[in-house]
Amino acid sequence: MDIDYASSTYEELSKEFKELYPAVLRAFQLIPLMYNRLTLVDNFTHKDALKKMYNDHKELPGFSSRNIQRYLPADNPKIPHRVTTRRRNSSNAHSESAAKLSPANYSYLVTAESKESAGTAGEEGEKNS
Repeated sequence: MDIDYASSTYEELSKEFKELYPAVLRAFQLIPLMYNRLTLVDNFTHKDALKKMYNDHKELPGFSSRNIQRYLPADNPKIPHRVTTRRRNSSNAHSESAAKLSPANYSYLVTAESKESAGTAGEEGEKNS
């Protein structure tokens, strides 16, 4: 940018922003409209529509293919959706039965087990006496 923030007042910068913002907003609203026109009316493929849109506007400062991707319409059937496969969890840190228990149930079991083992040790001590 050629404008230096130190040489302009906040009010001047704010005024310019208010003047430019509607045009910027409209530019981003045009991306899905252009894409829908190319794919649904002109029968371009997804790849060809992206290529045309990028090539027709690449001279604009700050414009990138990411700008197009970010504002593609969600309801257009020509947009390929990424399919991901589930990844196997290779961690053996948790057992299946412990994963099914809530923390309250798990703490109850730990307490019950420790009481049983303490009771068994006490009974063995009584038998030995």
